[in-house]
Amino acid sequence: FLYPTQNQSWIELFTNQLSQNVGEILKNQSSCSVFLTGGKSAKLLYPSLSKSLLDFKGQDIYFFLGDERFLPSDHAETNLHTVRNSFSSEALSEFKISSILQPKMSKDECVKNYDNLVAGRNDIILFSLGEDAHIASLFPHENALQVRNKNYTSSYGVEPYKDRITVTFDFINTFKHKYVMVVGESKAKILKQALQSKSDVSKYPVLGIVDVCFVLDETARQILI
Repeated sequence: FLYPTQNQSWIELFTNQLSQNVGEILKNQSSCSVFLTGGKSAKLLYPSLSKSLLDFKGQDIYFFLGDERFLPSDHAETNLHTVRNSFSSEALSEFKISSILQPKMSKDECVKNYDNLVAGRNDIILFSLGEDAHIASLFPHENALQVRNKNYTSSYGVEPYKDRITVTFDFINTFKHKYVMVVGESKAKILKQALQSKSDVSKYPVLGIVDVCFVLDETARQILI
């Protein structure tokens, strides 16, 4: 678990942690790949994170998405739209964010294209925890939980945006750094249930991530620690 103490916010703490991870990776290799998520917690984090990563201006930091709703590429309800509206304008001009969605591509074509694009890029991946314990677009009891030997796959979520594309557990568990943001009472309570169940990945998909770090706000810390 990673959680703030005293007067520090979880956003400040997590921004510092991620900046440190990126710095360490860039000391050992020529580039760093960061996989982003959607959700309310991400919207809170990204303004701070994107400004912090400008300390690495001129270096090769590549951003990808852990999942996406299969919508028109310019749709306001995509995760890419969330990222672009949360990152600082300077970071958007400095760093490349690779979209899962491509104009005129079918869902299967988008999956195959992104699956190939991300091969070998497994530095840092971020998730927001859903209230049903899903992460990315890996939802309880869905077939995507069982997909093997692929980086990305087609998946299905909840209405109104059921059609999804998501990272797989096989790919997730190759990453050097894996983080799940747990912000607020409802998210903390579902994580507590999941951890107590210990092994029911089908019901609690978050349990499919190996060696993950949970990032807690103060409310979640009080429930989980």
